[in-house]
Amino acid sequence: MSIKDFSALSICALALITSVALAPAMAEDASKKNAKPNAEQQLPEYAKSPTYSAYMADLQRRIKRAWFPPKAAETRQTKVTFTVQKNGQMTDLAVSKSSGLQIVDNAAKKAVENAAPYRPLPDTFPSEIKLEMTFDYNLFNSNGNTLKQL
Repeated sequence: MSIKDFSALSICALALITSVALAPAMAEDASKKNAKPNAEQQLPEYAKSPTYSAYMADLQRRIKRAWFPPKAAETRQTKVTFTVQKNGQMTDLAVSKSSGLQIVDNAAKKAVENAAPYRPLPDTFPSEIKLEMTFDYNLFNSNGNTLKQL
């Protein structure tokens, strides 16, 4: 079903941003046993602290305020990776999963760029953190059904 099929219905967009610290390489023992560790085991130690939660909430707020998703006719998702240095500078920004539309990917990258520099990393953090941020742009019709990617 295309967006044209919903022309008489109201359509709203829900834009979500989520992020996660990229875990270091899996432990050799876990990969040898084909074990799949749970998400908690994959997180670096500093990412389990309340300081991390507060830092990430602030970072997400900054990026969300800087994100202006383009008007798209369908639901899209983009993932970007970047590094935050100890002084709050952002480096190594790249699209790790494209939405399939360059304008949508560029809007996500621009949000990360425009929100930088970030607050300096807390003392308990390493000298830099690598993050992956997911930008979800979801369209819904008046019945609450998601308009799928065409």
